Amino acid sequence: MAKFFSWLKINCIFFLLPFILVGIVSIVMPDLMLLLLGAWVKVIELVANPPKIDDNCSRFQLFQEIFFRNSFSAVICFLVGIVNQGPITMLFYGIFYALIIFLAPVTRGSLFSLIDWIFVAMEIVALIISTSIGSYIAGEWLGVEPTFKSFFKYWKENWKRFWPKGIISFKEAILKTKMELIFAIIIALILLILSAAIEVL
Repeated sequence: MAKFFSWLKINCIFFLLPFILVGIVSIVMPDLMLLLLGAWVKVIELVANPPKIDDNCSRFQLFQEIFFRNSFSAVICFLVGIVNQGPITMLFYGIFYALIIFLAPVTRGSLFSLIDWIFVAMEIVALIISTSIGSYIAGEWLGVEPTFKSFFKYWKENWKRFWPKGIISFKEAILKTKMELIFAIIIALILLILSAAIEVL
């Protein structure tokens, strides 16, 4: 479990650094960052083509849409973590959430409320947990220790490889980390369910 929490710490740092930096820039230069957010949204729509939520749908339908959308993001974070790119993904999520949160006065006409902060924080923690359990499995599979030095050394030597080569089989890595995997799935699911429920209130 200690290695899992070490990866969790690393991914939190990779998320928080760009989140704080972009947050400050968004407050100082909102117009510039609004252009970045607009470009980002266009890329998401082009690549993922997310379904639009019907304004007339019931609260339960809205809950389902939000839960499945966020769960899909969590699965993607987990899969990216498995190929040992989790911290890099957290950089982009830190930027994205900073733009959403700190540009809210411009994009929605009001600051985030306490409820907004709560459900967004739950989403973020669920994504970081999903990424971190993927990073932990990758570390065992690829022989990467949960340290900045080990991660950057591996990334520098293997960033061109589409599918990395493990020092043990992937099945062995899963078996070694199964307790942490179960723990992470349960916590992430609880957070995703609660965040979706709070968002539709």
